[in-house]
Amino acid sequence: VCLDEEEAEGDGDNGEEDKVVEVRSCDVDPRVYVTFEVFANEIWPKMNKGKTSYNPALIWKEIKSFLKGSFEALSCPQGRLTEEAYKKLGKKRAPNFKEDRSEIYRLFCLYQQIRSQKGYFDEEDVLYNLSQRLSKLKVLPWSIHELYGDEIQDFTQAELALLMKCINDPNAMFLTGDTAQSIMKGVAFRFSDLRSLFHYASRNTMEHQCPVRKPKKIHQLYQNYRSHSGILNMASGVVDLLQFYFPESFDRLPRDSGLFDGPKPTV
Repeated sequence: VCLDEEEAEGDGDNGEEDKVVEVRSCDVDPRVYVTFEVFANEIWPKMNKGKTSYNPALIWKEIKSFLKGSFEALSCPQGRLTEEAYKKLGKKRAPNFKEDRSEIYRLFCLYQQIRSQKGYFDEEDVLYNLSQRLSKLKVLPWSIHELYGDEIQDFTQAELALLMKCINDPNAMFLTGDTAQSIMKGVAFRFSDLRSLFHYASRNTMEHQCPVRKPKKIHQLYQNYRSHSGILNMASGVVDLLQFYFPESFDRLPRDSGLFDGPKPTV
């Protein structure tokens, strides 16, 4: 009898544990956020199937920076460019791009299909959702007078456009960055496109915002106060190689200038 009671108590304990596990499993969000790693390891093999020679990093960049991450895509139905709009935008912003944009768009459609079937979502889905909700507001429920952003070379145009919707006066934004220091996979940011962003926003200003003005000038800061000229010259040599082999990847800026030469290297 004692054994039966102990077994009954044991069964009861397991039941409680099962309830806890069940509750915890309900708290877990089943949706998966698509990063480049998820794209390359899980989605790309299903898209590719050995039929294309494209690198997944290239397709990810086109999706994140143009097809879904451009400010034009943010204002399109469902938050993505049509094939015609993608080809037109690509010729304007990357005229030296030699890949087949029709094939890339076909792969993009496969990505959207697989992502939807699996219930996955990416950052651009979130941005589009937030942008649509902001557009429906007649008055912002908050007040942001000024916005200062650094490292904006790691922002997509869609992210910057969303920030512009969150501030009272988009002209009160102070943005800095260096396209040679980009670390985000898939972000193709150039400061020349920033002026285009403000020009586009000036034609799509929300009711509760001040009129957006296109910046008259983008200031280039090349005086370096952190490192001496010896280090800066070496770094500039590396950047020169990057500009030679990847001319469309970042802006061409003057070489950084140091205040003094610094000590010579010693062993």
